[in-house]
Amino acid sequence: MILLNTTFCISPAHDTLFRSWAKDVYIRALDECGFTDRKMLKLPAAEKDSLCYAIQFSLPDATNAEKWTAAALPDLLAQASAKPYNFPPDTILHFSTIMEIVE
Repeated sequence: MILLNTTFCISPAHDTLFRSWAKDVYIRALDECGFTDRKMLKLPAAEKDSLCYAIQFSLPDATNAEKWTAAALPDLLAQASAKPYNFPPDTILHFSTIMEIVE
């Protein structure tokens, strides 16, 4: 079993908008794919001018996790730049970590 964690860093000015996109787009996509064990977490603020959130869920194997990060994630991020969210390009910094669940 694999845990996929994607961490998003945003400006505090975009907090409400990001949470709306995360709930309405990203998490809805996870639910539609049957990933019911998903979690959204807020990381402690390391910098005053940024907020970081992590969204994580499990998948059966690394191949599925790689497909998610290569195909689904870019499409979901593109929706953040479109209406009604209209995030300016490159304002959602993100990285994904694929981890094997060992216990």
